[in-house]
Order: sequence, then C-alpha cells, then structure tokens
Amino acid sequence: MAEESSDAPCDTGSDPEVLRSEFPDKVDFDHVREGWWLHEGEYATNPKALNERAAKLRRFIRDRPEKEVVLVSHGFFNHYLTGDVNDKGEQTTPWWQETELRTFTFVDGSEIAMIRETEASKMLKGTPEGDVLVNRPDRRGKSS
Repeated sequence: MAEESSDAPCDTGSDPEVLRSEFPDKVDFDHVREGWWLHEGEYATNPKALNERAAKLRRFIRDRPEKEVVLVSHGFFNHYLTGDVNDKGEQTTPWWQETELRTFTFVDGSEIAMIRETEASKMLKGTPEGDVLVNRPDRRGKSS
C-alpha cells in the first residue's frame, strides 16, 4: 500500500514473473499480487485514490497488534500518509529527505486513522511545533 504515487516510468514496477526470473530465491513474492504495478483501482495515482490508500494503510497499521511499526515508503506518498496534501494532491510541506526517519502517533478518535508527528521527531530534524519548514540545516537539533 505504501508504494509510489505517480505513473512515471521510475515509479512503475514490474511483472512478478519477470522479477522471479531475475531474482530467484532472493525475494519472497507471496504477498505480491498480479497487476500490482498497473496503477489502477486503489493503486491509481489520482488524489482521491491516493488519499483512500493512505487512509487504508493508516488503519491497517493502527489495527495491528504491535505497538511500534516501521514503514519504508516513497517520499511523495508520505505526504498523503501524513495528510500533507491539498485537495488537488499538491504537497503542503517540503519534500522528505532521502532515508529520513520520522516518528508518528495516531490521533485519537480519527475514523481515517490520522497521524501526528511526535515532538521528539520534530526535535531530531530541528522543526519546532507549527513550523512547516522541515529539514532546514540551521534548525536541526534545536528546540526553538
């Protein structure tokens, strides 16, 4: 569910049979469904489908028995996951950095399982509460 959010060639996967032939015995393909790379249905790249997929993924994570979950995702999809896009699907906060780590908690009572970045996470990247400018080198590690 946390896959790419565009249909650009760099964001389009391959047929599992092709991957199986290229990577025999290297990858577990048990959860790879046929057609996963087609960007259709819930995997379409329009804002409505992306918002619905992000909500489905948040609910899936929230409803897991584990208290802490690590998710590896794709940068622009993270904006949908965190609710940082407008109605047109345009991001409202700056890009995530390569290999950036953030921590979130669920907002109580949210039907769509919205998440909120933790204060500790904001501190690590140097973003005080309310500051939408993320990853500013002059702010990293500072509390205000």
